[in-house]
Amino acid sequence: MPGHRMKLYQQPERMKCMTLQQCRYIMEIERCRSLTEAAKRLFVTQPSITKAVRELEKELGITILKRTNRGVDFTPEGKELASYARLLVEQADAVRSRFTGKHEPTPLKLTIASQHYHFVTPALAALIGEMADRSYEIALREGKGTDVVEQVGSGAASVGILCASSLNQAVLERKLAAYGLVFTQLATLPEHVILSRRHPLSAFSTLRPEQLAPYPYITFRKDDTLLDITESYFTLRRASRQIFVEDRATMNYLIVHTDSYCLGTGCLSEGFIPPDIVPVPLDVPWNLCVGYLQRKDALLSEECLQFIGHLRQALQDSLPLRS
Repeated sequence: MPGHRMKLYQQPERMKCMTLQQCRYIMEIERCRSLTEAAKRLFVTQPSITKAVRELEKELGITILKRTNRGVDFTPEGKELASYARLLVEQADAVRSRFTGKHEPTPLKLTIASQHYHFVTPALAALIGEMADRSYEIALREGKGTDVVEQVGSGAASVGILCASSLNQAVLERKLAAYGLVFTQLATLPEHVILSRRHPLSAFSTLRPEQLAPYPYITFRKDDTLLDITESYFTLRRASRQIFVEDRATMNYLIVHTDSYCLGTGCLSEGFIPPDIVPVPLDVPWNLCVGYLQRKDALLSEECLQFIGHLRQALQDSLPLRS
């Protein structure tokens, strides 16, 4: 038709892709559980961060967030996305740190998951001592073995500190395979009974499990699982008196002032526990293997590697003298 131009070619709509900025938004929302607070911490407006999330939902065809009375929560698909977003950002930061030497240092964000070990604290203190010229946000989340595996597996923690033995090796291997994790050994140690110097059993050079039966057994939380069997195999079967606590300070106080005891590696870092607490080797046919967890598909950041180096040293410095 005269005056009418036929459009012979129409350029296809450009396919969008998930950006690192969107990944950082998702990470901050997960950390804050609030769009408003996440926007403040990222120095953007709430409408901007809301729009970015909606665009990502549309692009991926999923619902990422759901509103609650306390703010926002992630859907199951959103939680999975958040774990991948965290890995992508960590990998991008690791690559930037490895290959560029003139960039401005980015604020360090590091989360460590660990069972309740005294030697983790001095290792963390040593790492923090090297961060005097940097801004950082470091979290140490202590819990049971299953907590450590789940946090590293979900990406909520970059590295996890865990203890294993022949008693739970098969269970641990299945858990690690399910979460795509790898375990690296740091030290092998005999199991120890941790008690007060004034405890009736403290003078023994070695203790047998049956000797512990009359005394209160103290441990963290009651929901032990097969993954935590290293610390409770004999005691929970024989102990008629059990004490469950939530923090190390309470545990240490009760050990010093009662005839209670706990089990562990025997690595008691000087300055982090009362001097009245001592380790005595337990005569059992297994050793404890202390090591760290990481995702198979993720590189550890430079700071994680520094922390692991300090952890090796802290373990060496706190080895039980009596074993």
